[in-house]
Amino acid sequence: MLVTMKEILDNANKENYAVAAPNVITELDTRAFIEAAEELKAPLILDYAYGMHPDTYFIGKICTILAKESNVPIAVNFDHGGDKKYILEAIRAGFTSVMVDRSALPFEDNIREVKEIVDLTHSLGVSVEAELGHVGQASNYGIDRNSALTSVEEAVEYVKRTNVDCLAVAIGTAHGAYPKGFKPEIDFKRLEEIKKTLPDLPLVLHGSSGTDLESLRKVC
Repeated sequence: MLVTMKEILDNANKENYAVAAPNVITELDTRAFIEAAEELKAPLILDYAYGMHPDTYFIGKICTILAKESNVPIAVNFDHGGDKKYILEAIRAGFTSVMVDRSALPFEDNIREVKEIVDLTHSLGVSVEAELGHVGQASNYGIDRNSALTSVEEAVEYVKRTNVDCLAVAIGTAHGAYPKGFKPEIDFKRLEEIKKTLPDLPLVLHGSSGTDLESLRKVC
C-alpha cells in the first residue's frame, strides 16, 4: 500500500524500530526491494535521487504503482531534493514524500527554503524530510566527519520553525563506501541528546549503507 513517509516513521518512532530506505534506480531493483519487504512483513521507504534514472516521472510512476499493489506500507521518497523544480516534478510523479536538502546553506537560509517547501507539500498531503548539519562523503571522511555535525540546540529551533516531518542528522556517518576495514566514528551521545529533546520526531540516518552492523544496531 502506498503511504507517506510520515505515516511509516511516526509508527516506527512510537514502536522504536528502524525502517530501511534503499535507493532505487530501475524497475528491477524496486521489485526486489518490495519482495524482500513483503517477505519480512516490514514497511519500506523507496528512495530515489534526481539523476539516478533519466526520467523522474517514469520511475516515480513505476514505484508508486508497485507500492499500491504491495501488501506492506511503502513510501516513495524523493531523496536529496535540490532545485525546487525537481521537487515539484517528483510530486507530480506521485512521490508521497520529499527530502528538501538545504544542509549546505547557512542556518537561516536552510530554514527559509525548507519552510517554503513544507508549506506547499503539506497542503498536498506530501511529507517532508530535511537535513540539519551536513552528512558528507566517506571518501573525504577525515574532513567531512567533524565539519558540520548537528547541533542539539539548533535542531529544536529548526524543527519548530520548519514543521518538517522527520530530520536527517549528522552524527558521524557519511555517504558512500568507507575504506576496507574502516569503521565510522559515530557520536552516540549527540544522537541521544537530540532524541531526548525531540522525542516525537522521527530521525533519519544517511550514510548507513557503509556503516558496520554493530553501530547500526546501537543507533536504532
